[in-house]
Amino acid sequence: MMIFHKHKFIYIKTEKTAGTRLKVALSKFCGKDDIITPISSKDEKIRSDFGFLGAQNYVIPFSTYSAADFVRALIRKKRLRFENHCPAAFVKKYIGKEIWDSYFKFSVERNPWDKVISFYYWIVRNQKEPKLSLSEFIEQGRAFDIKGLVFIQLTTESP
Repeated sequence: MMIFHKHKFIYIKTEKTAGTRLKVALSKFCGKDDIITPISSKDEKIRSDFGFLGAQNYVIPFSTYSAADFVRALIRKKRLRFENHCPAAFVKKYIGKEIWDSYFKFSVERNPWDKVISFYYWIVRNQKEPKLSLSEFIEQGRAFDIKGLVFIQLTTESP
């Protein structure tokens, strides 16, 4: 997730859509007041090698906390923060209506089947042999672990 105050747009990152590479590329246009959520240390190094700004301003200010937010932060012993894959509703809640309503918001999505394949390879990349087959992965319902993935069941039966 990234918020560009100077250019007035918000990028909401979805899963398995080459979003990290897009975040690295978009970092070129970030200023010191923009919100940039962290990515992996390997990807932060790539961003740094290009001379682009890294993760910054992603800790949510206390001024936007509700009473429940303060309790949650105390229990977790951790301040609220914008994360890499923040849902739009979460971003909207903490940046305020004025910014949300006036900024351009966008996201990138891909074909659901390509997303499943990408997620499958991401899951099995570090598995020891024997690796979970794609068929097993699908039969186990693991594809539904991808946030935001929606499947529509098609049938030939009449209603």
